[in-house]
Amino acid sequence: NQNKKNTQNHNKPNTNKINNDYKIHWNYTKVNHNNNNNNSIQMFNSHVPSEKYFKSLNNELDNYLLVTSSNISKLKNIYEKYMNKVENLLQNSLSKNYDIKFGHYGSFFSDLSIEGSDLDILVYYQKKTESKLDFYNETLNVLQQKKENNFESIYPIPSASVPIIKLQIDIKNEIKDLNLESTSYYEEEEITKIKIDLSFTESEQEY
Repeated sequence: NQNKKNTQNHNKPNTNKINNDYKIHWNYTKVNHNNNNNNSIQMFNSHVPSEKYFKSLNNELDNYLLVTSSNISKLKNIYEKYMNKVENLLQNSLSKNYDIKFGHYGSFFSDLSIEGSDLDILVYYQKKTESKLDFYNETLNVLQQKKENNFESIYPIPSASVPIIKLQIDIKNEIKDLNLESTSYYEEEEITKIKIDLSFTESEQEY
């Protein structure tokens, strides 16, 4: 019993020691903080960028926004052409069995896009008849069969919480005469490709 008691005492944490250690650490921290406070301020001030740096950064951002805005305005008609092409393709191919509507969201449709931004299209669908047809797979089949639409790549993500099909379209030949300006912020691929993200949701309301 005595051995058991000694073992229990040995395993029991020494609260007095813990409290004393905490007080020592707290006092050291306060003293250390007070002693180094001025040094810390000096170190911080020495790492603050100069006014010249901020002016240069501001000019660079202004230039980037002007170039990007100009490029997007020139690309807008091409982007909209392919967006309409995809929507018309789905509408014409699938309207026999489904009622379909399209919603738009994201940076392009709120005039906040830059080169390489995706076009985000939400496809609302509703079955016209009771059937085991799968709208997502049918859409994928339609897109894969239409090679003449310049779909360079088609990447389905059916396991996402909202299923997605990502399309990439090569527009290199269509932008040759647009006189697009270049910046150091995007690669050539970002401006010669259109990326469309199709997401899908089944609607319960009638159109």
